[in-house]
Amino acid sequence: MYAGECMGVARPSFEKGGIYHVYNRGVAKQDIFTTDRDRAHFLEILSFYRDGSFDRRLSHLSQDQLLEVLARDPEEPLVEILAYCLMPNHFHLVLRDLVGGGVSTFLRRALNSYVHYFNTKHNRVGPLFQGPYQIVVVRTDEQLLHVSRYLHLNPVVARLCTEPSNYTWSSMSTYSSGHTSRLCQSQMILALSGSGERYEAFVRDYADYAISLHDYKDLLLDL
Repeated sequence: MYAGECMGVARPSFEKGGIYHVYNRGVAKQDIFTTDRDRAHFLEILSFYRDGSFDRRLSHLSQDQLLEVLARDPEEPLVEILAYCLMPNHFHLVLRDLVGGGVSTFLRRALNSYVHYFNTKHNRVGPLFQGPYQIVVVRTDEQLLHVSRYLHLNPVVARLCTEPSNYTWSSMSTYSSGHTSRLCQSQMILALSGSGERYEAFVRDYADYAISLHDYKDLLLDL
């Protein structure tokens, strides 16, 4: 992992300009994404609920209406999504609060929307996530770079891909291209690394070490 301040008992008050690593996994470690459509819809939800000006739920929109909304920038953004990664049974987000309390509003709306979607689609009831989401407050530029690399290496460490930028369900391809979008705002972290090319090298050069750490941990657990 990385150095950070885990907030398990006392939840932080989300401050304007604050940066937070947020993550959660499925109850009993079950998958929260079972199809690519689940993953794509989760990203649509994240992009949609960045805008605090909407008084309509995403589920009330047609697909054409949703695509129209997602094609333009938010009018009143609650957060910036600096990085994200979707794994089969968990997710990671790095969020910058833009309004003070924006992270909590954004997450409440987005996660409730996804649970409703998932339960309806898969004919299930009850909680999807294993308790409240977990939070790490990101306090320094160095920590921000480190946590973003940790996110983008998750699929490589789990052997879902060999190149971080080849994983469809993370923000790594956005970083590699040097672009930004309504879904992911990569400018802050790219400015710290210098360019998309330098950031990609920063992530890739750590991959073998991250895999070895993961394998060593698993070996110890098996002893």
